[in-house]
Formats: sequence, structure tokens, C-alpha cells
Amino acid sequence: MQISYTFHISSKQNAITTIRQLSKASKHNLRRYSSPGNETAHYDSEKIVQLAGTKNLYQDVENVYHEQFDETLNHYNNKQKRPDRRIPDYMRYISDNAKTDLAVEAIIQLGDMEFWESKSWEQKQQMVYIFKDQLRALNQYIPGFIIANAVVHFDEASPHMHVIGVPVASGYKRGMEKQTAKTKVFTKDTLENLQDLLRERAQIGMEKNPELFADISLKPKEQGRNVDFSKAFYVQTKKDELKETQEQISRRKEDLSDVKEQITEARETLTDVRTDLARSRSEAERIIEKANEHRKNIHLEEAQLLREIPFHTGDVFPVKGRQMRVETVYTALNEVSMRPVTGKAYEPSETFTKSEVLRAYLEYLFSGMKAEDLRRIQKETRAEEENVRKEKEQLKKLNEEVDVLTRHPLPFSSGDEFEYKGKRIRIVGVDYFDEKKVEYRDETGHRQSAPRIELVSAYLDYQKRLQLSRERNELEQEVEEISDKRRRLEKDFEECDTARAVFRRFPVIRDFVMEVGKRLRYFKEFGAKELLTLFREKVLGTEETIERSRNERLRR
Repeated sequence: MQISYTFHISSKQNAITTIRQLSKASKHNLRRYSSPGNETAHYDSEKIVQLAGTKNLYQDVENVYHEQFDETLNHYNNKQKRPDRRIPDYMRYISDNAKTDLAVEAIIQLGDMEFWESKSWEQKQQMVYIFKDQLRALNQYIPGFIIANAVVHFDEASPHMHVIGVPVASGYKRGMEKQTAKTKVFTKDTLENLQDLLRERAQIGMEKNPELFADISLKPKEQGRNVDFSKAFYVQTKKDELKETQEQISRRKEDLSDVKEQITEARETLTDVRTDLARSRSEAERIIEKANEHRKNIHLEEAQLLREIPFHTGDVFPVKGRQMRVETVYTALNEVSMRPVTGKAYEPSETFTKSEVLRAYLEYLFSGMKAEDLRRIQKETRAEEENVRKEKEQLKKLNEEVDVLTRHPLPFSSGDEFEYKGKRIRIVGVDYFDEKKVEYRDETGHRQSAPRIELVSAYLDYQKRLQLSRERNELEQEVEEISDKRRRLEKDFEECDTARAVFRRFPVIRDFVMEVGKRLRYFKEFGAKELLTLFREKVLGTEETIERSRNERLRR
């Protein structure tokens, strides 16, 4: 026995092009009729199964529009200079224009009324697994079709599934970069390949359920009939493509008008002669601000390196005159929980601030060496801040000099060369009796004249650019020196971490170093002989004890 397999998508009068048509589809698919009549009396909302989405179809589709188009819509609106071309709500924009489908509905059915009329309710429910696999296949083969809602109807002649989603395509050069595009997502070749793949998945699902589909296969695909796809759909597809082409032509004309307006605005903005000088000043201030910010970041990173916690849970060292063991380090609370080390079976834990514990650990581990390093770093930091203050004062003096030169009637003289309107010129002669014009020669040697105010502004701008270029090179060199210093500091801290690791791995070495530090601190004279005796006592004595215990065990 053979049964049919059908796959249709909405088109023409059944297409979902407006929010009102989406509401009609919601009433049918989710059985949300307010007053059932004769035509809906056989519908039963208890005999439908929701596979995707919620009971609110409109909200499901709206969520897809927000997820897929909000970012692209904001980018498009930000580029529009005319408020009337901005789109406040893309979903309502598509619904009001009705030039493309708001959503697409696909209907999948396996078997006809003759096959299912003898099947029980439990047997029909086994189709849920096949429809779930069909839904996964749609997601896999058509990634541009974003599924918003899917529901299976068991209250009609044969079980079938309604799938509603939004076709999304990207890569548009006109309008929004991402748009709804049914004709791009569901092409003729795509639909034919999709139907073949879905039929294969349906056949596999039937083979996995021999109790329901024993000795049953799918009917072969019929050619030339509206069994799987509507011929009118292909005609409508071509019409939609033609409409889309016409819309693109209209949008290109609008973009051309925008370009002309932009050119007009650009020409009007070029009339300000002193804009380049102000821009150069702001660029210098930006460079200095960036350098200061970089110095500040380096100082913060140095402080962060100093604030790193070198101790771990289980470490034992003296805190406020008592031997304490680290229990827990609370990063968010800036606290450390520690427990006294005594001979008692249980001692209550105590809480200290992280700074107190860190200070005690550094004193215990390095015997005051880190304090000297910190003072050295602070001294270097103050020196750098003083250099920055001097540079700011120097820049202020330069700005004052530029202002004086700007008010001066003629800062240049005959023979001076500089750039004017993108060309290099040489001053020929300055007529002090002419308050309007100054003569110069361009690159071709032609003698020309220009207003005095324009040449003064161009000359000051040229000199300022030279000065800023030199200052920028000096600042970049200084930033590089600060970076080298930071790398040296990081290397020093890595060496400290290495020493801490050695102390944790070999406690006898740590005890030896601590004892040497104490004796150097309290005894002025401590020679090599005493150092050798202490080394044998703390280090070699421990190894001899271990070797002696091992030999005794071997003799026994």
C-alpha cells in the first residue's frame, strides 16, 4: 500500500502579508475562535500539539522580528538624515506596505483521510515523532526560514502540521542589509530539493514505526500537477522579484538624491578657513590626553600587580604576633578567613582584611625587601608625573605663542615656503601698503595673489603641523619607554613568584632563608662560617634524619 506526502507553502490569497492575516492564521492553527459556529464545530483545542512557539502566535512572530532585524534596523535608521525615511517598527512596516510576505506558512501532511479513518487516537499520536523530525529538517536545510510557531492538528480528517516562520535574507546593498525575502529563501530549486529531502526523512520515520506503517511506502512524486507545489506560486515568485527590482530602482534614485544633498552640504562646510588650525590643536590635545591615559593605565596595572594575592589556602605564617593558617579568601568581600595554629583540637576562625594579611605575609616572606621596592616605584612615579606637568606647561606656552602669531599681521616674509590649499608656494613679495593681497609663486612658477588672512592661516597651520609632528614622536618614544619599564616590573614579579613556589615546595629552604634574615636583622656580625653551620643544621640535618629513618626501616 502507498500513501501520499504533501508539502505546501502559503501563496496568493493564502499568503500572510499583513498582521490581520497573521491573526486569522492564529485563530485556525491554535483554535482560538471566540464563538464556534457550524464551520468550526468539529474543531477541538484539546487535540492539538504545540511543537514550537507559544499559544500567542503574534508574539512569537514579533519576537523573531526583534531578534533578526533590530540591530540591522538601528544601523539603517542611524544612517538616514531625513526623519521620514526612518522605520520605527519593521514588522508593521512590512504589514502596511504589503509588498512582501510578513510570514510564511508551511503545511506538512502524511497520508489521507482514507488511511487515517481506521486508526485510533493513540496511533495518530505516534505522528508527533515524525513531525518533530520534519521540523528539525526544515531548520537544517532552510536556515533562512526562522520558525516562530509549529502545531500539529489531530482534530481533522488526517494529522497534519502547520509551521509559521519568517524568511530572512541578508546581503542587500540598498535599504536594510537584512530583510524579509520569501523569493530568496524559497526558490524553485530550493523547494524541489527540500521536498525530496523531507520525503526521505518521512520514509525513514515510517520505517522506524512498523506497527503503524507496516508494508506501507510513499507514493512517487507526481509531475505536472499541483500535488507538492503550486504552479501559481512560481508565477507569483517572478512577480515578486519584478516588484523587488522596481523597489531597488526607486531606492537607488532616492539614494542618488541623498548623495547630491550631501555634496551640497560638503561644499558649504568648506568655507571656514580656520577649521584646519582648530583641528590640529584638538589633535595635539587628544594625543596628550591619550598619553596621559596610557600612563594612568600603567600606574593602575602596577598597583594591581602589587595587590595580587601571593598566598593560598593552607599557608601558615604569623599575623599580628600569632601563627595563623589561611582558610578562605573572599575576593568579593576583600576579606580573608584564617584559623590560629595551636595544639588544641579546634580553634574558631577569625576574619582579617586582605591588606592586613598581605602586609603580614610580605613581612614574613621577604623581611622588608618589598617595602623598599615600593618606595622606589613611588619615587619613579612622582618623577614621571612631574615630567607630564612640565610638558603641559610647555604646550600651554606654545599655544600662547601661536595666538600671538595669529594676531600678528604678517608672520612670514619674502622667500618663505609653505603649503596653501594642498600646494606648496613661495612668498615673492610682501606689500606692507596693501592690506588685502599678498603675492606668491606656485609649483608651476605662476605668480598669483591671495587674501592676507588666508595665507596667514595657512602658514600658522603649516608651522603647527611641524611642531605637532615633533611632539608626537617624542610622546611615542616616551610611551615606549614606559612600556619597557612595565615589562621589567612584570619580570621582577615573576621572579618573586618563582621564589614563593620554591619556598612552598621545599619548606626547609624557606626556614633557612627566614633564619638567615632574622640573624642578619638582630646580629650585626654573621660570617660565612656561621652561615655554613646554619645551612648544615637546617637543610643537611633534615636530610640526614630522613636517611637515618630509612636505613632503620631497611634493617628491620
